[in-house]
Amino acid sequence: MTNDDAERMFDRSLVRHAPGLQVAVENEAHRPFLDALFIACSPMRGVLPDPMMQQQAALRETAYRTDHPVAMRRVVVAKGAPIGRIIVDWGFDGAALLVDIAVAPERQGAGMGTALLHAYLDVADRRGQPAMLHVMRDNPALRLYARLGFAPVEPQDFAPHLAMIRAPHTGG
Repeated sequence: MTNDDAERMFDRSLVRHAPGLQVAVENEAHRPFLDALFIACSPMRGVLPDPMMQQQAALRETAYRTDHPVAMRRVVVAKGAPIGRIIVDWGFDGAALLVDIAVAPERQGAGMGTALLHAYLDVADRRGQPAMLHVMRDNPALRLYARLGFAPVEPQDFAPHLAMIRAPHTGG
């Protein structure tokens, strides 16, 4: 199965998990939304001045594009407006790496992030790939990842991020 197949499968799976959502291939027209999403979800919001937050958003995007040049990039849309994003590198060292997932704060808690995760895991499972991600240790989503079967990989007490992995599920 190619990465293009995985992307099409992801798009179909997301619509099954969240019929009210649509998915769009990320493009440059989404940049203002993506920058605003980064800032809205950043723990540094309100600490760093706006120009520095914009710079941080640009640096992060550059790093994602450099480190994961062929990753799937999707913007999630509800009622015609973007509300979230997901980036998955389907071929990262034999695993499906969740590079980034974010839902606008005002839309959090309604199951949209969970639907994105289920669509991602559906594809990883179908491809027989382990699912991997990195999460800040104080991120409330850590509990959700654990419920979905992710477990820490060689935890290091001093690292701000925790690497987690989930083996592929093969049965119904």
